[in-house]
Amino acid sequence: MVSGVDRYLEMLTYSTKEICNTLWISLVHNAEHLGVEVIIDGSVKHILLPFPDMPYMIIGEFHCMKAYTNEVMKYIQPHLEDHSCRAVIHIHTLNLIELALSLKGILPNSKVITHLHCIPWKGYINSNIHLFNQLYRKYYLEADWDTHQFLTNHSELDAYTKADSIVCLTDSARDFISHICPNVQSKVRLIPNGIIDLSFGFNRDYRDREEIRMVYVGALSRGKGLTYILEALRKAQDSGLSISLDVAGYPPPNLERLIREKYLGLKVVLRGMLEKEELMNLYKEAHIGIIASLQEQCSYVAIEMAMMSLPIITTAVDGLDEIFEDEVNALKVPVIFSRAKGLLPDVDYMAQCIARLAKDKILREKLGVNARALYLRYYTLDRMMQDTKKLYSDILDEHTL
Repeated sequence: MVSGVDRYLEMLTYSTKEICNTLWISLVHNAEHLGVEVIIDGSVKHILLPFPDMPYMIIGEFHCMKAYTNEVMKYIQPHLEDHSCRAVIHIHTLNLIELALSLKGILPNSKVITHLHCIPWKGYINSNIHLFNQLYRKYYLEADWDTHQFLTNHSELDAYTKADSIVCLTDSARDFISHICPNVQSKVRLIPNGIIDLSFGFNRDYRDREEIRMVYVGALSRGKGLTYILEALRKAQDSGLSISLDVAGYPPPNLERLIREKYLGLKVVLRGMLEKEELMNLYKEAHIGIIASLQEQCSYVAIEMAMMSLPIITTAVDGLDEIFEDEVNALKVPVIFSRAKGLLPDVDYMAQCIARLAKDKILREKLGVNARALYLRYYTLDRMMQDTKKLYSDILDEHTL
């Protein structure tokens, strides 16, 4: 299990091996990477560079980030063998715009793409809930607001205005860009995520079971909404249904105690971090997939569940609301915002959705089959790469790559 950005990069580098040379630069902040490491895999050269302690202080300070960029360029430049080559500099973290522009300065035939994997200010839901609720109220409920309130650091505006193209995953992200920087709209491309099909011909059995297994996959942060799922599961089980929940993801230290103390009697299995094959097997064994995120773009978990023909319950928020059609390929749970409580899913309705799917095999099959069709139509790796290669060709003024 990896982050959405890492999953995207895995798909991108896998798909470009045969068509171009790739220099993949990662700035790594962990104890395992204290030096510079170079990994070569065919046409992909991966340079891992250490990012200093207290990264958020560096990202938030222009002069610190500039000094760091100048330092890492010393390690990158020897790997830039042909300065006249036509190159795409594709950044996946907004604070790397300074590095991208430095590279563009020595690669005159290059273009910079900013890939907006998330709407940055919405990350405050995990780090500063008061600020998130304040910004949410302004963005969605008030007519006039200062755009600069929604910029998270000095790099963000540059990442939009100085890039040659911007990739958004959803209409909600494209709308955000149009509010923040109306003059860059012509540079925006909408390219949803896609993944390689790992179902390998799996045929799901939607028959009734004595116990229905739900699965939750992802980070266990506030914004992912696991506690709301637990509350909804308790309400659904109060009606006499036998439903269990598998949780895949790195558990925070207090989660087991929380479940013991507050959700005693729920059938919850903490699976921890899973390898890809283990995760696919968990999807196969499950009967319902559930997502309760309060902010999300083009969720790889949602795409994986659809790929595996799982009937899905999801919050109707941001990209999740765009991906799924209620009662057709998922059951969508409304989110509610109030000044007193902030942004919350409708837990009572979520419980009703869990109970409906647990009792209705015909509905489970309908949603699962339609979710698989949704994946095949919009979220395959081939579809994503077709759009990506066209973007690369267009910004390099070529028609083939």
